[in-house]
Amino acid sequence: MIYAGLCILGIFLAVMVVWRAISRRGISAIARDPLVLFSLYFALIHFITPLAKYWEGIFRYQSQYEVIQYLYTILFSIVFYVFACFWSEYFRRRYGNVALGVSARSGAGAMVVGYILCALGVLFSFKDLSTIQSAVGGVESFLSDRHSFAAERGTSRVFSNLLLVGTAVLLAGRLNVSSSKLFVPIYIGVFGFSVFYFNVLSSRNSVLILFILNVSVYLFYRLVPPKITKRTLLVSTLVASSVVGLGVGAYKITIDRYSVADSAYMEERRDSAFFYMLDGAFGNDEARLWFLEHGQEYYFGETYLAAMVNFIPRSMWPEKPLGAGPRLINQIRPGSYVVGGEGNNSLTTGLVVEAQMNFGNAGVFVAIVLWAYFANLFIRKASQSPVVLHQVGFLVLAVSLSTIFIYSEFLGYIVRLGLFLIPVFAFSLVPIRALHLAR
Repeated sequence: MIYAGLCILGIFLAVMVVWRAISRRGISAIARDPLVLFSLYFALIHFITPLAKYWEGIFRYQSQYEVIQYLYTILFSIVFYVFACFWSEYFRRRYGNVALGVSARSGAGAMVVGYILCALGVLFSFKDLSTIQSAVGGVESFLSDRHSFAAERGTSRVFSNLLLVGTAVLLAGRLNVSSSKLFVPIYIGVFGFSVFYFNVLSSRNSVLILFILNVSVYLFYRLVPPKITKRTLLVSTLVASSVVGLGVGAYKITIDRYSVADSAYMEERRDSAFFYMLDGAFGNDEARLWFLEHGQEYYFGETYLAAMVNFIPRSMWPEKPLGAGPRLINQIRPGSYVVGGEGNNSLTTGLVVEAQMNFGNAGVFVAIVLWAYFANLFIRKASQSPVVLHQVGFLVLAVSLSTIFIYSEFLGYIVRLGLFLIPVFAFSLVPIRALHLAR
């Protein structure tokens, strides 16, 4: 019960930090204070999901762990979180926010870029859906073993992620310039299609990130003050309703994923769908328990190097370092990932687990300081720039550091971030007048 009490303490601390930020700076703190989203994700990964696993007695890597290991990990999780709060507040006060200044042409140009990115995202999504339907054998066949169908779907499917950043850029442009009446149905249509597509893929985290990026963009440009007004109540109600809707949607995705067959394995997961929804999306922390009982290898930065040199073909560098995901699964289940092998599998890590894999607990403290520094710096950069595309680019950087980075393998995070940011910043090099005329 001591462990459960400490998990609840961690949850309470995170809720209080979020409440304090929103009560002082309004609901716009979701977009302008990186600690808000960080607190929510950190609590989900390191307090709520571990508590659910302990309560249910269901674990991924082995049946149970020694009680002392539970206490050790949760105590360090609380220390890590308090450490993150201190440094985030320090850098937030150091950098602060400044008033936005945006030209109308910059907003119009962002809308053009948003339409382009959304169109590309829809195109590659349709291509992927077509492949799933024809080459893979339909959605049920795909959901039965998503990893084995990666080759059939091809690598171009990653460009469907342009839907995530495309909708955010499109909304940012609209918030900074007037537009035709067609904008609303187009935006809702693309957003709805994105939810549908990621639902087909059973990608709960992608649906969540789609929502977070768009809400963050809205709150970044439409500051909602802490005092209670009709607008505050309306925005808060919409955000709360959306969160509830996301939870219901994620639950449905989980049920659909485990309804493609009637085996005992699938039935067990349907019966505990809420638990497996949490574990599937935020179950990273158990690796720390496994390390304590079985020992761990230290990679001294190799998994971070793997992200930096990912663009180099392995044919040119056969000994190129592997990312944290393959290394983690090979520690837990040796032979699960073989370079060049078929049916390879991997595991997600996240900020805490990957830093610990490389440098132990000391590495986690360093990673947290770097997160706090860069997340707050990028919010400052977003506030300072007069160009909408730059503002969105830096905002995506800050938001992704406090969400995607917290639960992802660093290599995968860098690849996805590059897909988000390269087109945004590349289009910002196009003369604003040209984008304005294109509109």
